[in-house]
Amino acid sequence: MDGPVIIYGDLFFLMQLLWNGYLLFLSASLMHYHLSKRIFFAFILIMSLDTFFVFQRIPMRIFLLLIEWGLFYLIGKSKKLCLTLFMVSVAASGFWMLIPKLGCLAALLGTLVLLFYIKYIPKSDIYTVCCSNDGKKVKVKALYDTGNRLYLSGGSEMVSLISYEAIKSVFDWSQIKDPRIVPFSSVGNESGLLFAIPIDSFVILEKNLEIKHPYIGIVEQDLSGNGDFQMILHRDIFMGGNKI
Repeated sequence: MDGPVIIYGDLFFLMQLLWNGYLLFLSASLMHYHLSKRIFFAFILIMSLDTFFVFQRIPMRIFLLLIEWGLFYLIGKSKKLCLTLFMVSVAASGFWMLIPKLGCLAALLGTLVLLFYIKYIPKSDIYTVCCSNDGKKVKVKALYDTGNRLYLSGGSEMVSLISYEAIKSVFDWSQIKDPRIVPFSSVGNESGLLFAIPIDSFVILEKNLEIKHPYIGIVEQDLSGNGDFQMILHRDIFMGGNKI
């Protein structure tokens, strides 16, 4: 039967919650970004608020969208997640508009693309890590290296590596507490000693994972050789920590 179709506001809002939740799930999965339940529901609620302003004038809608994406960044603290969510949303919405009568194919296509990506596309081992100590913070790029098996003597604490230049700004080097010396071996250096110190915490942003009071080994030279990363994470780092 042809004619106007009435969709109630509350039903439309519920549909938007489900659709936006699906898009966010795709985006986070593509990025391997862990979302806690609290952040996940906060995101989809913010994404769905513009449902009530869809018939507002264009300047108001643009203003609201800017607020939404600003909140995404403040909550998720990841530019890559915001960009991925935006691109996935644009692609899915465009496909829906292209074939409006078969719009559910957008969800099906997105799921198939996600499964293909997870199975066949190489995953990046570079993460963004925010290091905090004594109220000071610094962001670095970190390589997840399964070859890093360094522990303190006795195997009680894992040790990640970081270059001195990258981390020096967050420490008062005249008041280092509980430093340790860690024996290590590497290519070209069969035996050596590494200076390791505790740091208040670091957060692996893509995993939304906080590691409290970890030990980091200080290395004088550039770890990557080309500036791609300044830190090397321990191979077991994702098995500990707290989701935030």
